[in-house]
Amino acid sequence: MLRHRFHTLALALVAGALCAPASVSAERVFTRHAAKTNTVRQLDRAVVATTRGAADLEIGDFHFLGGPDKKLKVEVENTGNGAAGPSVLRLTVRRIDGIAVGRVVEVNTPAIAAGASAFVPVATDAILPNAVALADTTFKLDADATSAVAESDEANNRAWHNL
Repeated sequence: MLRHRFHTLALALVAGALCAPASVSAERVFTRHAAKTNTVRQLDRAVVATTRGAADLEIGDFHFLGGPDKKLKVEVENTGNGAAGPSVLRLTVRRIDGIAVGRVVEVNTPAIAAGASAFVPVATDAILPNAVALADTTFKLDADATSAVAESDEANNRAWHNL
């Protein structure tokens, strides 16, 4: 009887995991229990399989364009196997002349097909003093900053400059 209840619960969990966006935490829950029964190991593989078609956004190259709007051109790459819908790219200036700050600008990123990338212009003139160039600051870039896209790896969305 107990074994039947466990299998019913396990099937319900997998059904929910397959309908919901794949996530690392769902995989970890099943992995933690994988040593207990063969059934859970099979369920674990089913959850991992749902992440194979997921997007994976990363920051690629970025170039300082300068000019009065202190623009930066950022490449957002989708290295995953699934398409990524529209998302938000966030630039956070953390240090100006050695002084800690937290100035933020966000821009929309278009949908990106699997294996493709998009170049996103980011104007920073509204968050920087006139005499400060963006290249002279410490800043971070976060792809999919609002977690709008279900990704196979959420931990690789950040890049730093002058850290």
